Amino acid sequence: MPEIPKTLTVATQKGGVGKTFLNTNIAALLASRGLKTLLIDADPESCSTSYPTA
Repeated sequence: MPEIPKTLTVATQKGGVGKTFLNTNIAALLASRGLKTLLIDADPESCSTSYPTA
């Protein structure tokens, strides 16, 4: 039986609450554990594209 993909979504309309920080670090953590990870940046500012992960 194939593994079912899981989706994690973080969204809020308020600015300055750490969405980019949270999302990029969660994606980096999952990837570092060997999981296939796709981070989609739907923010008009596209900050996740060049965000340095911790």
